[in-house]
Amino acid sequence: MGKSTLAQYVYNDKRVEEYFDVRMWVCISRKLDVCRHTEEIFESATKGECPRLDNLDTLQGKLIDKLQESGKFLLVLDDIWFDDSNNQMEWDQLLAPLVSQQAGSKVLVTSRRDTFSSALCCSEVVFRLENMEDSQFLALFKYHAFSEPEIRDPQLREKQEEVAEKIIKRLGKSPLAAKVVGSQLNGKTNISAWKDALTIQIDNLSEPGRALLWSYEKLDPRIQRCFLYCSLFPKGHKYDIEELVPLWVAEGFVNSCNMSKRMEDIGRDYFNEMVSVSFFQPVWEGYTRTPHVMHDLLHDLAESLSKQDCFRLEDDKVTEIPCTVRHLSVRVESMKQHKQSICRLHHLRTVICIDPVTDDINDVFNQILQRLKKLRVLYLSFYNKSKLPESIGELKHLRYLNIIRSLVSELPRSLCITCNFFSSVIKSIVCLSMLEGLPSNIDLFSNCCSLVLKNVPNLKILPCLPASIKKLKIKICPLLTFISNYELGQHDQSENIKRTDHVESELASVYEVSQPPTIFWKVLSSEHSSFKQLIPLIDTGTSSHLQTIGNALGRWPGEILDVKEDIIKAWICCHKQSIRLIYAGTAELPLVLPSRLCELTLSSCNITDGALAVCLDGLTLLKRLSLSKVMTLTTLSSQEVLQYSTKLCNLKIKECWCLRSLRGIRAATSLEHLRLASCPSLELSSGAEIMPLSLQCLEIRECMLAADFFCGDWPHLTYIFIWGCRSTPTLSFGSLTSLEDLSLYYLPDLCTLEGLASLQLHSLVLTNVPSLTTECISQFRVQKSLQVSSSVMLNHMLSAEGFTVPPRLNIIGCKEPSISFEESANFTSVVWLQFYMCEMRSLPTNLKCFSSLTDLQILHCYNISSLPDLPPSLRRIRIVNCGLLEKSCRAPDGESWPKIAHIRWKAT
Repeated sequence: MGKSTLAQYVYNDKRVEEYFDVRMWVCISRKLDVCRHTEEIFESATKGECPRLDNLDTLQGKLIDKLQESGKFLLVLDDIWFDDSNNQMEWDQLLAPLVSQQAGSKVLVTSRRDTFSSALCCSEVVFRLENMEDSQFLALFKYHAFSEPEIRDPQLREKQEEVAEKIIKRLGKSPLAAKVVGSQLNGKTNISAWKDALTIQIDNLSEPGRALLWSYEKLDPRIQRCFLYCSLFPKGHKYDIEELVPLWVAEGFVNSCNMSKRMEDIGRDYFNEMVSVSFFQPVWEGYTRTPHVMHDLLHDLAESLSKQDCFRLEDDKVTEIPCTVRHLSVRVESMKQHKQSICRLHHLRTVICIDPVTDDINDVFNQILQRLKKLRVLYLSFYNKSKLPESIGELKHLRYLNIIRSLVSELPRSLCITCNFFSSVIKSIVCLSMLEGLPSNIDLFSNCCSLVLKNVPNLKILPCLPASIKKLKIKICPLLTFISNYELGQHDQSENIKRTDHVESELASVYEVSQPPTIFWKVLSSEHSSFKQLIPLIDTGTSSHLQTIGNALGRWPGEILDVKEDIIKAWICCHKQSIRLIYAGTAELPLVLPSRLCELTLSSCNITDGALAVCLDGLTLLKRLSLSKVMTLTTLSSQEVLQYSTKLCNLKIKECWCLRSLRGIRAATSLEHLRLASCPSLELSSGAEIMPLSLQCLEIRECMLAADFFCGDWPHLTYIFIWGCRSTPTLSFGSLTSLEDLSLYYLPDLCTLEGLASLQLHSLVLTNVPSLTTECISQFRVQKSLQVSSSVMLNHMLSAEGFTVPPRLNIIGCKEPSISFEESANFTSVVWLQFYMCEMRSLPTNLKCFSSLTDLQILHCYNISSLPDLPPSLRRIRIVNCGLLEKSCRAPDGESWPKIAHIRWKAT
């Protein structure tokens, strides 16, 4: 127990990150599959999708090349199961690409057993995890049971702590049981709910199943069904909320009675509830969206409770599938021998194919689909034919069709008679590399309220969409182009191309201060993929520029700024060629949308200024508009167009490198939330003239800010967030009297903020704003929360006349080797104090002056080795990933242990 958690701490430790050039994490869980696990190692190493290769030798060759060019690597093989019956040759084959690579590379293994393959060579370096000490186990339980919200009733808290000490004696010192039971009790103020946990009795560390079952029984019945459904996926599976929630909706697990919320949003609430009770735990994978995993023992619980309904077909030796099964997942290479067994499952609602199959899949599925008329969900990952079986159109109950990463190039006309598609069918058109067009018969989508086209790189034409669609997302369709007739007939192509010339200096200027530079790296990666699709259609002279971008993407994102000038020049050359291609067309390609559309997302496709105006004209019900990575866009639509967008309340524009003007945005009189990110050509000025008065929240990242942008009188604006922008030395906030929350990050040019005297902020963040003057800093007044990255800046505030320290104080990313707090300052109002990712070697010596402090958090501060004297009011202390300090605070002999021994709630 706790093996994977310990390995995650090692994997994410800053020193480990700095030592290894590449880090990889793969969960093995019971069944070793050389091909699949090699693919997972490759994907973990490259942070991208593995190419489709049928030959293992070729794949391993690519992995060897990647590891050779990358330097030292760390590979974590999590939760392996090895016994004498395992094929030693398979282990040798899996590990072969790792042999004789860069000196200093390591493989870290976690296992429930202490027998390993000889190929791992780890017989002499096995660390066996022992039971936790009572005090440590209690601290772990309290960490999860009392994390949030804070219990303000001291008598209730005392009773809860008394019950907590009894509960842990019944959990067998199982960390998983402590985590799950504690998370289930978190936030519950009814003491009887706590006492109910005393019915759990675990005799030893290896039997936490009773605690897990107890926690499961406390879940809402609908969430219970969603949890059991997860057993369809293998152990170690990475659950993605975007993948799982549409499945739950299609299966009918999500409560549809709440008319004020979409079913997808309710499904997300279910997912988040499972996270909050530790049934899911996040796995950080660097620059990608965070997936979640389920502990093997929780997976065992789901499997045991759902065995009559859910079945995983993973072994060719299986001869019989229970006739009661409603949900089936398939992970065998050949389905032919199981075809008859599947056809006998008359109650079957779900077929999920997780891995590729080698059969003639059309023949197999034609027979299956003709027999199983009640299917709701059909998930055909890696479908190996160009066309789906016609019999799919006879599935009148089908709610969800997923042909992600398949070879489908044509959708059958018979699909249009399947009249029950819900919004969850949006996953049907994702990652189809061969699909060039959608059926012109719009009956296919006649009952869709949502449609997503994502990663369909050969899609060129979008047919007229039915009136039922209210939500449309088009993402990563680089050949999909929309242009107005006016632009084809009259637009001077050379003028549009010249507009890119200014981008070079502005891109370099903005991304010079961007921290971290991952956005620049991700946008380039997307653009590189798009250009590769266009290469056969444009001037071959771009190939060398494309190679320059490709070589840069092989670097670690943190290194890419070293060659940014060359990369930007290469991108501009490729972009000019793509612009020429778009304006060389002879036919108008408008984007005509249903008038009932409420939400529109366009990302990594081509739409010109004129085509966007045609598209938005008349969308009077549009509430949300998102434009990202649309490099053909130079200006937003005019006031004449946007004046009809009377419902538009949320606008997001990001990574549109050539966008220069927001033009008619002031006409959007209902706009409340505006997010502008990574638009380096966009110089924001004269805010009073261009921005609508209805704004409530404004977020700006990596843009150009002029001195007068914030001079507008925006009576409803309460929130401003600015990150990584170049600006004039002075910005004025004089008329923003409603402003409550101000966050400023990475602003190297900013020296002065005017109008601070009129602001009464609830929350203030000042992180890496190095040029801000002392006079300016001393004018801030903050009521609730303050975050700074410099103790010098903080002390300037503390010494200012009339400044009161807010209740929450956060020191984050402080680079100073030592810090001290102004001795004369009054800290009696501070109840919560945090130090996060600071480089200091010691904490301020006058922490004892914080006489009302109840919570102290010290996170990822690697150099701090001891604690100063602490105030007697302190009730909680949390220390995470601070190796030296954790050692100092260890009971009973740690140097700092006597200073925290009396604190009832502590976690290290």
